[in-house]
Amino acid sequence: ADRPALISRYRKDKPDKVSHYIEYFTPKTELATLRAGILALSIEDRSEIRLRNPICDLRNDEAPLIWKQAFWGTPRDIKLLDRLSLLPHLEDIVGKPEGTKQWLIGQGFQKEYASDTPEKLKVRPFADSHLFLDANNKRISLVLPEAECTAVGDRFRRLRRSPDQRIFQPPHVVIKQGSSGGLKVAFADFDVVFLSSIQGIHGPVQDEELLMFLAAVLDSKLAFYYLFHTAANWGTERDKVLETELLRMPFPLPETIDTPEHSGEIVHSVATLMRNAKADLEGNVLGQDFVIEDIRQQILPLVYKYYGISPLEQKLIDDTVNLWEPSSTPSSDRSDIPASLPSNEAIRTKYIALLCETLNGWARGSGSSILCSSILSERIGVGIVVLSRQQGEDKGNHSPEEKSSEHLTEVMKKLWEAIPEKQGNISRRRAFKIFIDNELYIFKPLARRYWTETYALNDADEIAAAVLQYAGRK
Repeated sequence: ADRPALISRYRKDKPDKVSHYIEYFTPKTELATLRAGILALSIEDRSEIRLRNPICDLRNDEAPLIWKQAFWGTPRDIKLLDRLSLLPHLEDIVGKPEGTKQWLIGQGFQKEYASDTPEKLKVRPFADSHLFLDANNKRISLVLPEAECTAVGDRFRRLRRSPDQRIFQPPHVVIKQGSSGGLKVAFADFDVVFLSSIQGIHGPVQDEELLMFLAAVLDSKLAFYYLFHTAANWGTERDKVLETELLRMPFPLPETIDTPEHSGEIVHSVATLMRNAKADLEGNVLGQDFVIEDIRQQILPLVYKYYGISPLEQKLIDDTVNLWEPSSTPSSDRSDIPASLPSNEAIRTKYIALLCETLNGWARGSGSSILCSSILSERIGVGIVVLSRQQGEDKGNHSPEEKSSEHLTEVMKKLWEAIPEKQGNISRRRAFKIFIDNELYIFKPLARRYWTETYALNDADEIAAAVLQYAGRK
């Protein structure tokens, strides 16, 4: 599509604002869409939105986040996003220069254009020797060395717009919208000017370590995850995060967290790592890319600890960063969309292992456990996950995957072809999970996205809910 599209189906009956649900489909690009123009509606891309949720946001003059959260986010993602959204936001302490917030935010200066009227232009307020940061600099990454900037020189003698000069002063964080998703973020402890394509966040000297920590958070996978699932344009049209969306990023100060002393120690540790990284960059001992990537690996666990991100939640973040975002807004001639590529045995084994581990974690103490196995047919692109209930505690039981026999493949093919309900160019694929005695059979396409650890966790939730619902009826 040239632009994002929304198809709405409604009826005249007035819904109950408290109990009504909206059926919400967010189809993803699949090979059938690219090759045959068929819009495939998978059950995994269906969610139910409580009508009261968007109405409540609208009454508070806020854009409803649930539409974007449910676009790529699974039920587990939405729970994590909701928890993060309850934390204090960056906008609580960051505002425009004319405001009274603790820190200020603003865009860089706008240069002169040939069509500008001379009397409306301003004389630039900085000298030739002042350092300038080019927005195309690929080294805007966590920590900004002075060597990456150049003297302004004879450039930009007259400006169309000159912002509050404090955003160019240290300590400050510079933010550039990424060209391939995400933000380019770096902390600078020196004076540097930049064009309006870069934003700056400035604070008082005593907040230097907090601003360094902010740069680390915005540079992290956590910010990538949160902004991808909440920024309106990113993942639907173009990789853009608006200022209001950036300021919605959760950023609790140490004193607002239950263990302020512990949180303060994390902030100081991150600042120490970043100072060491800058010293290494200025010495240019190991190369900038190596230094930055190494420091990121050390900082990320500290950011997760500060925000209380569990190991299972980290799996959701990794799948968003490594799979969902690279698969969003593909061009029409792409057939290498990561989420649509075939899964391999290693990926499927991780799915089976986590599904089995999660279910058996809940079953611990019940006297029985779940054995997980899989059968697949690469010829028709379908796999079957088989869950069997057995007596005795879990001993890490998940069997190696099996290849389907010729007869079973033919049966699977007939069943799989009977699932979709086609209406013109729309193919609505129904869920296919079958309980037979003490076994559950799950039919899944072999595309990679259906075998992620995110899907393993959500499938485990759905299976547990189904079992409890069935037990309640007996």
